[in-house]
Amino acid sequence: RDAVNELSERRVQELAASVARAVADEHGIQPRDVVLLPPGAIPCTTSGKVRRRECRALYERSALPRLELRLVASTRSA
Repeated sequence: RDAVNELSERRVQELAASVARAVADEHGIQPRDVVLLPPGAIPCTTSGKVRRRECRALYERSALPRLELRLVASTRSA
């Protein structure tokens, strides 16, 4: 099933806010951004390790397939 179809825009915002609160509570810092991605969207090596530099580069270029952006696009095309 497509994760985008299972989550409403409101629910994605609630999840992001919940993650931000948990990070703040646990680590005492407030994240500037929480990015929720669909399954399989994080670039990995063939051995399954996260490609951190590539993730950072995608984030900095706003090229990550953020769930909330996909939700907005899917509701516009529907």
